[in-house]
Amino acid sequence: MLTEDDDAPLLTFDAGSSDAVKSQVKGCVTGLLNRFSDFTGSALTKQTEAPCSGELQQALHSFVSDIAWVCQVLGKLEMMKCLAAYWVECHPGPECLKTRLKVVEISAKVLEAVAFGNVVLPAEKRRHAVSVWIAFAGTTRHLVDEADRGSNDDGDDDGGNNGDGGTEAEAASASAAAAAAKVGLDGEVWQGLESAITSIVTTLPSNAQAEVLSEWLQSEHAAFPDLSEAFDAWCYRSKVARRRLSFLNSANAAS
Repeated sequence: MLTEDDDAPLLTFDAGSSDAVKSQVKGCVTGLLNRFSDFTGSALTKQTEAPCSGELQQALHSFVSDIAWVCQVLGKLEMMKCLAAYWVECHPGPECLKTRLKVVEISAKVLEAVAFGNVVLPAEKRRHAVSVWIAFAGTTRHLVDEADRGSNDDGDDDGGNNGDGGTEAEAASASAAAAAAKVGLDGEVWQGLESAITSIVTTLPSNAQAEVLSEWLQSEHAAFPDLSEAFDAWCYRSKVARRRLSFLNSANAAS
């Protein structure tokens, strides 16, 4: 059943037709991801295109929006593994802020599925996924905060610059950027993404955790995601492990 809150079901099926429906959904998702791969592959050859202009960016946003909607369907059908294995291997590029937010939304759902154990991935892929999306999420959150600050600053200055057409145009542009930054995302999405990344990091082998946390501490935008909880857990476990190793070495030496 696909439904949102108390809305009427969009799709219902009994146990007998469940496999057939899921097979159809899987085929559609595979087709969408194949088209997305073909599109991104061809887009890489168009180096003269500006990152945030023209039909290329519109087509990219359309693809990402479709994948974001598919996430909702897959989550309700417990089929996120159809997307997760593909998405964790993606390498996000310098999309416009509106598109970046859609990518964040998809990544949050995928990483939550991995963190909750609904999708099982090898440690190497989990380590790669968190490294990629920590950096992307941090940069995107920074851009959102900048857009919000720019909108507030321009709003404060409007009263004294109403006669300046250029200033009004800049204020309108900043307001549009801030509005785009808030489309489709709220605090729960950011919090869910941060919690999922933290959970995944704590399940990695100790050496992998150390590498991820070191990259996070040295990153330019370490304020988000906040991995302090994962860092504290790693420090505690490392301290306990060293104590146990020291005890075993002492015991072996005494014997």
